[in-house]
Amino acid sequence: MQFCDGTNWISITGSSSGAAGVMDDNKGGLTVSGSGAMWTINSASIQYSKIQNVSGSSLLGRYAATSGLTTSSGSVQTGHAGSSGTIIVIELP
Repeated sequence: MQFCDGTNWISITGSSSGAAGVMDDNKGGLTVSGSGAMWTINSASIQYSKIQNVSGSSLLGRYAATSGLTTSSGSVQTGHAGSSGTIIVIELP
């Protein structure tokens, strides 16, 4: 198995039990702990573009003013409101 740290492909070897082959360490986008038994993806290691391909216009955001998961709102149209520089976003059905 391999993973990419953003620049290089790194080979991962060992048994499925984590008993051998992978030493505890921060591997770039991945942290290995528990003698190789626990693998954690580091915060901000995976960008949205690596998760999903979006075709057409789409707006990624959050309706609530609280923290949480972002959503894609589907088809959108954007435009400028006069010379103020304000951007208008209209969600299309």
